[in-house]
Amino acid sequence: NIFTNHIWYWGDQHHDLTVGPERARRMEACRTAEREGVSFSIHSDANVTPLGHLHTMWCAVNRVTPSGRVLGPDERISPTSALRSVTLGSAYQLHLDHEFGSIECGKAADFTVLAEDPLEVDPMTIKDIGIWGTVVAGQPVAANTDARAGRFRARHALVFLVADWSDSHVEGERDSVNHTSIERVVTDRVGLCRAVVPNRDRAGP
Repeated sequence: NIFTNHIWYWGDQHHDLTVGPERARRMEACRTAEREGVSFSIHSDANVTPLGHLHTMWCAVNRVTPSGRVLGPDERISPTSALRSVTLGSAYQLHLDHEFGSIECGKAADFTVLAEDPLEVDPMTIKDIGIWGTVVAGQPVAANTDARAGRFRARHALVFLVADWSDSHVEGERDSVNHTSIERVVTDRVGLCRAVVPNRDRAGP
């Protein structure tokens, strides 16, 4: 479990004052873990730094400090890897990847709906992506945020805590879905999975 927010909040201090440039560049070594085949998650160490996985992802992907320094560029990971670390990586660490962490039939229908796709935006803007809302136990709840304003294509709006959404029966609808019809798509997927896994009360889309 890697404290990527460390880079933003104290990276400059570690570089200049405490451990020095060489060791600071190796802190929070996500890329090394990935290269060595180590499953990992990333975290905020709340209440040490604020909760928010878009920010922890942003730190892991960019490794930028407040001074503008890229601290250890060789330890940066891709947005796809960062997304996996806060979803399946976290679930695996908790021994709950059979129930959470990805959108699969038989898993809990709990996920977040984002206003933009973190795999497509400028990596430096990942932390600024708006939240449309959440779905918990299959029930959509819109957030009180400007992210809901306007119409946006579903490929940007539906980021379901998973990097790959490839079911063909839904894929064809993605380009035409906007935020007003997200609930219908979610309901359709949850209903489909409940039909496949009828004995579970909380089946994920």
